[in-house]
Amino acid sequence: MNKSNRILLLINILLVVLLFFLLVNTHKEKVKNTYVSSNLPILLNFDNNDLKKIDHFIDNFNHRKSDYLMLIPRPIDSGFVINDVYTDGKTITWSIDNSRDALSTAKTTNYYCQKIEKVETNEFYNILLSNCVDFDPDEKLKILNIEKKD
Repeated sequence: MNKSNRILLLINILLVVLLFFLLVNTHKEKVKNTYVSSNLPILLNFDNNDLKKIDHFIDNFNHRKSDYLMLIPRPIDSGFVINDVYTDGKTITWSIDNSRDALSTAKTTNYYCQKIEKVETNEFYNILLSNCVDFDPDEKLKILNIEKKD
């Protein structure tokens, strides 16, 4: 092997090592970004990760802790409907903002409730509010359902 072939081999080895380190660094950054976004109180995908956030919210409420969630379901045929959910540990305030939905007549609907629960069916996880202001105390409002996915 002559000197020029050795130099080319050394350069190729250095390039492979450099590419390896870049690939590892890119993967670490992607994992880091996924971790940060998965811990935000924003529900976009309505998957198992978002379901855990809802469970955590319900658990915080049941332990009299404050919490906040923002739910942004994907629109089917119109604009976004944003749900802001807040609890101070005593009352749940669930606001549904339809102002970005061109087909909606209402702009914002607010529910003030004393109870929240998750009820599981064969196909869905339903989030129910009860003991709400301006509703019968025993009436349960199905405010959200999340389809079970395999």
